[in-house]
Amino acid sequence: MPNNRTYTVPTSVPTDVPTWRQHWHKYNEPRITWFRNKWAWAVTKPPELQKPKDKDKKLSSGTTDKKMAERVQWEVAAKIYQYFDEELEKLKPEIE
Repeated sequence: MPNNRTYTVPTSVPTDVPTWRQHWHKYNEPRITWFRNKWAWAVTKPPELQKPKDKDKKLSSGTTDKKMAERVQWEVAAKIYQYFDEELEKLKPEIE
């Protein structure tokens, strides 16, 4: 049976970070994780940024309440995606 579900953008997507849409398919999806006594969002780094023991970028949601952390998911993910953009931009001369 084919999967005909479509993805709808959550309402918590920040409007002040206009480039998040470009990255939805470019980078991995964020996943919630418990990190340093708070909920954090983790995204697997692009292969160019990975190190043997450092494959994820984690950023705290700033709360111990999971529901609140889920509300800020896209705000935190956008910051992580921005970090990836900046780091990949620094590597461009080396890659080319």
